[in-house]
Amino acid sequence: MVRCTPPTREQGIAYLKSQKVRNPEGELTRLSGRPLLIHEADPNLTLDKKDEAKYLEMLALGPALSSVQVLSAFQKDIPVGPVVSIMQRWYWDLMAVLSGAEPRYFPEHIEAYKRQVQGTDFQKLVRFNQTLMQANRSKDHPLSKRLVLQDLFITWAKTLADARKN
Repeated sequence: MVRCTPPTREQGIAYLKSQKVRNPEGELTRLSGRPLLIHEADPNLTLDKKDEAKYLEMLALGPALSSVQVLSAFQKDIPVGPVVSIMQRWYWDLMAVLSGAEPRYFPEHIEAYKRQVQGTDFQKLVRFNQTLMQANRSKDHPLSKRLVLQDLFITWAKTLADARKN
């Protein structure tokens, strides 16, 4: 395997335009700057847009996300990797907004980020990033993927609730 430098944002957008992708800027962001993933059919790398939107809405609920909503959202085993990737990008966007910057990955959810950062102690959120990194490292573990994802979303809601400054 030969390592090469990733394409610049402009090169990625140009490539996606050449492939006649609608909204190439949004797709490049969704693909984490890796435009060639547009050709991947591997479910371990990407989610369909409907599932992605569902998980983003769950993340947007933050501490209001109930365990009933989480349990009903995962009726089948789905790959852990893409969902953890969405959660990591949400976390990074949230930390960016918390520090006064603009969200990079899901700018359309700016209002949810603003709600979530109000009165939030960012130090208490850092541990959740470690949880996500551990989940990403063990994403191919044979344990029930559904249980892993349910636990991550329930932990997310609890972490945000606990991070509120009193």
